[in-house]
Amino acid sequence: MSRREPGRHFRLQLACYGLMLEEVWGAPAPEGILYLIPLKRPVRIKLDKRLRKEAEQTLAEIRKMVLGEQHACPDSSSKSVC
Repeated sequence: MSRREPGRHFRLQLACYGLMLEEVWGAPAPEGILYLIPLKRPVRIKLDKRLRKEAEQTLAEIRKMVLGEQHACPDSSSKSVC
């Protein structure tokens, strides 16, 4: 990760917040701002189609992982913790 530009994970998190705001408030979120602590400055991030698509794909993968954990425990010895 560059100290001058926000990493991919920060951009994805910001895009997810933008998608959430749009869904809850029904208002567009065309951009967001990340504050770079080491440089003590804000960076404006455009929430473009590519970044939104990547965020939506990542969210779909997370949902799939979470839903996959709803299955019964694989072995009987850990059932007390499941």
